Amino acid sequence: MHFPTEPIVTTVIQALDEIVAPSVRSEEAKIAVDLCLRLLRLIGAEARQPPDLQTQRDRKGVAILQSLEPLGVAGATAQAGDTRLRLETAFTEMLQRRSSDASLRTRQADAFETLLNEEKRFLVALDPEAADGIASVYQRGHLSRDAASAVPEPAVHRFTADLLQSYFRSHGDSGEQVTVEHLHLVSGGFNKETLLVDVVRGATTEALVIRRDLPVAATDMSVVDEFPLLRAVFEAGLKVAEPLWLETSRQVIGQPFLVARKVAGNTDIAGWRNRAECLAMFADDLAAQLALLHRVDVGSLLPADAPICPPVPELVGTEIERWWSLYRRRREPDESSPLFASEHAWLLANIPGDDTRPVIVHADIGFHNLLTVDGRIEAILDWEFAHLGDPQEDLNYIRPFLEPLGIWEAFVAGYREHGGCAYREDQAGFWAVWQSFRNGLGCVGALAAFRSGRCVSPDAALKLAVAGLNFGPRYAVEAAEQVLKELRRRSATPAASSGVLPS
Repeated sequence: MHFPTEPIVTTVIQALDEIVAPSVRSEEAKIAVDLCLRLLRLIGAEARQPPDLQTQRDRKGVAILQSLEPLGVAGATAQAGDTRLRLETAFTEMLQRRSSDASLRTRQADAFETLLNEEKRFLVALDPEAADGIASVYQRGHLSRDAASAVPEPAVHRFTADLLQSYFRSHGDSGEQVTVEHLHLVSGGFNKETLLVDVVRGATTEALVIRRDLPVAATDMSVVDEFPLLRAVFEAGLKVAEPLWLETSRQVIGQPFLVARKVAGNTDIAGWRNRAECLAMFADDLAAQLALLHRVDVGSLLPADAPICPPVPELVGTEIERWWSLYRRRREPDESSPLFASEHAWLLANIPGDDTRPVIVHADIGFHNLLTVDGRIEAILDWEFAHLGDPQEDLNYIRPFLEPLGIWEAFVAGYREHGGCAYREDQAGFWAVWQSFRNGLGCVGALAAFRSGRCVSPDAALKLAVAGLNFGPRYAVEAAEQVLKELRRRSATPAASSGVLPS
């Protein structure tokens, strides 16, 4: 019997959209319905695609490879092998070059634009919503997600009160009466699980946060690595939830976890985003916090076998390669991406070469990771991406959040007044590529976690699947569009006499 995939999927989408979604009340259920709709639309679009779509893609790929031969790209002349892998090799080779020939730079940009347009055509055939890009989805989610104040889900069996009471007794005075109350899992997060819990010791109640590694996650960053950094920035005066202790044993709740004090506030800026006094206070608070972060001594965070901190360009290259290595390990054996490979090559060839002092970079600074009350920052959250590097990374990451609110210029001025470095507009293109590239690789890791079949819950599985299938390809396109913009800009810029393009 022929299975009518497309009409079944269409019917289910309509039922979820018109019947289920309007009646849903809890925040978690709304998120789950939205994620289900996204996945079903992908399945429906795939069922409608022409049967020869992949053949058309391969045929176009061969034509693109042939167009590279006059540019002297050796990888384009290979006659055997998977077309996608040949495209990866050829464009990696091309984008590693830095030529003083303006005509050659223009032809390289033309070739990359052809590849990008073909990748976008294929993506939109599979995911029609991808035509709108990733930026609006990403920004909207970060402007509205309120992990701290969303209706929490009751904790599942792995976080029982008895289990945690026994654990917390071991961290108090012997024989002390300990009661664990109000266990709540907080929604959100691809790599960690966050549990809010009240611990009652006699007449004292402590509001605590337990942050636990997931058994399968989008990246390999652990709370074991995050905790020493949290201690360092807390002791330096940064507004972070006070980290109390780290538990490395997997015997308590299955994975390592850290415990911190709960901080008041939430990540939803809707209540104050239209109030000028709150925006001004937020811009100054954020400027002060980032300037302070970028002044923290990095010496205590260096490995014992590396007492001297490498220069910033080397640190940036190391971070690029760390994420690329994670991607290569997590992607499917037969999976290839000429766009990700091109972006990787371009980033390595265009790392800003200046004498900036190495700093601690948060690397994910945005409304989604800032607890606020009426514009006042109470805590900076989620330090798992933090690393040593260039302060321009943080400045460029926060810029898309601030510009729509009209406070970017005030923030930059305040950051300088509080001791931060000068903002480098000429490096904005590099960091825009890096941010989308890194997020895209993280989405590939999310899909690998989903495929493992070891997700802790259905909602976690849904989030990982949507990140990998829906958002990952869009980030690849977004980063590629920024690479193309830089290629066009530089093809119109006279090269220096050394033959090295200006950054």
